[in-house]
Amino acid sequence: MDEENANSTIYAVCVEFLSVLDQYSISDDLHCEFKFNDYIPQDGDRITLFKFGWNDAKDYLLFEWVPFGLKETRYFVTFPKDVLPKNQLQLYQICYINGENEVMGASTPFQFNAEPSEVKQDSKPTNFDVTDSKISTNKDQELSLLKEENIMLKDTLKALISKRLIKNYDQEIAEVKELTESLKKMLLDHEKEIDSLKSKIRQGGEEFRKLYLEKVKVERKYEKLRNKTIKEERNKTIESNDKLSFDLGDLPSLPPFDIKHVIS
Repeated sequence: MDEENANSTIYAVCVEFLSVLDQYSISDDLHCEFKFNDYIPQDGDRITLFKFGWNDAKDYLLFEWVPFGLKETRYFVTFPKDVLPKNQLQLYQICYINGENEVMGASTPFQFNAEPSEVKQDSKPTNFDVTDSKISTNKDQELSLLKEENIMLKDTLKALISKRLIKNYDQEIAEVKELTESLKKMLLDHEKEIDSLKSKIRQGGEEFRKLYLEKVKVERKYEKLRNKTIKEERNKTIESNDKLSFDLGDLPSLPPFDIKHVIS
């Protein structure tokens, strides 16, 4: 299986980037070809250039909007050469980010290199000797080792990216379900507690009503007893006054006083 097919297999997610190279020239526009796998583009989707190892969708370097309502399966997006990063040691990655900042697909990592024309073909010295040959051979060996290490590093990165993008979401889904069930149980408990409080309030209202009726009855009894007592006391007072009162006409009249007898 060639590298292109391998990349397609590794990154065959919702959006798949095609014909991704290991290196791109900073003197040329960067053309990104991608296709949709059972995915319909939405408003806010974008093709985004990141430094490899990014953690947040806000860490993008460049992006181009994906037209809303695309009906084809393969599309191209171009990043102008004037805005491409110039760091030739950094690894970069192209990702398809939807409107909710979710990764729908990602390319394998790649680098930017200088324009090939900048490397002069006649830069070799005219006086070529054995020492120069040995130095050149050593450099070739070093370059060969560096290339092998670079290939190993990229293979490792591809595996890591693949694991990151096509990971099993069952655990996360299970955690979300568990959290949802926990929230449902908590809501149910709150509803039960509210119902219990309402029942207590109703019971308390009924008890209050009973106590109020008892209070009214007691007050009425007290008022009747008070009125009865006042009436009885009043009757006693009247009877007592009746016994003390008498008619002056019933008293015997005094005999006439004989003034003459006194004078004589």
